[in-house]
Amino acid sequence: MSSNGSSISITERVQQIMNNIESNQTSSNKRKRLRKKLLYLQKKHTIVTTSSSNKDEQANSDILSSSPVAKHILNTHKTLSSLEIVHQQQKEYAKNKNLTVTFSNYIKDNNNNNNDSQDNNNHNSDNNKDEETILMESMKNLEQDIGKYYGQRFRLFSKFDDGILLDKESWFSVTPEKIAEHIAQRCKCSFILDAFCGAGGNTIQFAKQCDHVLSVDIDKKKLMMASHNAKIYQCLDRIDLVHSDFMYFANSIQGIQHVDAVFLSPPWGGPSYLSKPTVSLDDMTPNGFEIFRLAMRISPNIAYFLPRNIDHFDLAKLTKISKEMGGSEECEVEENYLNNVLKTITVYFGDLIKKK
Repeated sequence: MSSNGSSISITERVQQIMNNIESNQTSSNKRKRLRKKLLYLQKKHTIVTTSSSNKDEQANSDILSSSPVAKHILNTHKTLSSLEIVHQQQKEYAKNKNLTVTFSNYIKDNNNNNNDSQDNNNHNSDNNKDEETILMESMKNLEQDIGKYYGQRFRLFSKFDDGILLDKESWFSVTPEKIAEHIAQRCKCSFILDAFCGAGGNTIQFAKQCDHVLSVDIDKKKLMMASHNAKIYQCLDRIDLVHSDFMYFANSIQGIQHVDAVFLSPPWGGPSYLSKPTVSLDDMTPNGFEIFRLAMRISPNIAYFLPRNIDHFDLAKLTKISKEMGGSEECEVEENYLNNVLKTITVYFGDLIKKK
């Protein structure tokens, strides 16, 4: 609110802060606090500001210089904002030319999920806090949540320093590169569907081994990260990215496109799964058994990427479902190790099972 009680726009507020920062009458301590507020508003509302000098850019860099994790997240946010503009321009071009948007490597919208109400609720709760407090809490939480994963960044992507983008969730959900590379070699085929592609760890390795990869994810920002990361590995030309809920998309693709194999790596519920003695497919969202049934309707050749503590009775149930739906009557369970530590398992069905 302004001093006279009337509301002002975010853009006007940002301009006020910038003017105060550049004012000679502003003390150095106050200028530092204002720069933090400016950084927060730019990050939260995706605001791009211009200035006659590089003071703000340098200030932002100084704030994050001691936090490589936070700096990476902020860089991801800014890059995604730029990619969002590019994809919006592509949409507008197609609309104006009355084109059906089917070109390769474009994010195709196949679902109408709306998270606006949730975003608004989060926005309202944030308004109850001082913006500087929120910013500092955010940076602290980033360090606590993904600090240990940052130390393993080159295990996730060997080309991490070339500009790999990951959001907070992707840090603990992306498949380590060596494991993804091995799975891709096992799944080598002409056309593979990556049903929950995330930031593209598996998709990139599939593109190295397969002629074509169809990658689906419900989160459009993760698809933009996957597209960006695939460019770094120079394999985007063999990938199509589809913005959709797989539970919906699986029904729409049946009978339209031949798929040789399906890779499933659904959300496990975050790192908390490690504290449980066993994890059940029934506890996953979406339900792990329903995911498998939908995949079986597309192809009987499935690789299912699962936690190392998955309930073994669930694997027996999956094999039974495969048999009942005309697939293989057995499965192959492969344990994935890094540095002699069991990380995950991959369960293979159909023609992906190794020949004895």
